[in-house]
Amino acid sequence: MELNIREAKIEEAHTIAQAEREIAQEPGLFCSMPSELTDENVVNTISTFIKNKKGIYLVAELEGQLIGHAFLEPYHVKSLSHVADLNIVVHKGWQRKGVGKQLLAQIVLWAKSSGIEKIQLNVRATNFAAISLYRKFGFTEEGRLKKRVKINHGYIDDIVMGLSLCQNLKEDKILVREIQKEDVKKIIQTFCFPWSSFQETTKKWENYYKDHQENIRSVYLIEFEGSIIGYANLFRESKYPEFQNASIPEINDVWISSNWRHRGYGELLIRHIENMARIEGYKQIGLGVGLYKDYGSAQKLYFKLGYIPDGKGITYDYAFVTPGEKYPVDDDLLLWLTKSLD
Repeated sequence: MELNIREAKIEEAHTIAQAEREIAQEPGLFCSMPSELTDENVVNTISTFIKNKKGIYLVAELEGQLIGHAFLEPYHVKSLSHVADLNIVVHKGWQRKGVGKQLLAQIVLWAKSSGIEKIQLNVRATNFAAISLYRKFGFTEEGRLKKRVKINHGYIDDIVMGLSLCQNLKEDKILVREIQKEDVKKIIQTFCFPWSSFQETTKKWENYYKDHQENIRSVYLIEFEGSIIGYANLFRESKYPEFQNASIPEINDVWISSNWRHRGYGELLIRHIENMARIEGYKQIGLGVGLYKDYGSAQKLYFKLGYIPDGKGITYDYAFVTPGEKYPVDDDLLLWLTKSLD
């Protein structure tokens, strides 16, 4: 179902408020009572977003009908300005049809491009569908507010969930982020390997950065205390024919410096890329892995993360091998794996 996700208009306040009032009739879904969800409040909220130009208020529209809305509001306090609160509502009758997923994907993409480092939200502990959706996007439970919501027959806990968009770990010493122009020279100097000339390495990374700017691929770097220790990329135009035909993005050219291997950083990098692909709406992701001993650790990691062979056999230089023919056992001899992102 292809929706039109766009910014909300002030004149849509009544429709939005009415949708919230209908949902609030079911105890526990909203903190507010239906009578407390006024058109005026929604008008003021949308007006504030338009005036301040901080945060975003989106609606999901299908054939002229509003069927969902969401807004992301960064904190105004300087020390918290990297954090934004998320509210998302799928209108009655449209739940479990992918509306929330599409709204959330657009919200996260906007947050990434706007420098937001963390999204947080509160969700009722009984809202299992919403909790499942948030977890698929990488949100994790960060706390629980016991008996926060009072309803007729008792209380409901509120779960606090958060999504880190920069994947900071270990007291902010580890950071996964997108490549910047100033990184290219440093990467060329750091990752010029014996099997590749300086000229070839320079050309490779200049092309990578060009592809990154054109959204053909997204290049991600992993840093420790500001030093780049590895990289990988999400390649949206795979050269592998099966991925091309099925529009499956490829995790491509994963590398962790030898001194930093076997510490979970490769897994961190891959999971980050999976989450970015999920946010973009991809339902599957894939990669190719070499077949000789040096790829042993990578093979075990990929199977651990849920990747399985695509059943098409192996390729050499992206072409399927022919039984009885001879091929070099090198980096171009690959087995292709896929993973569901649902």
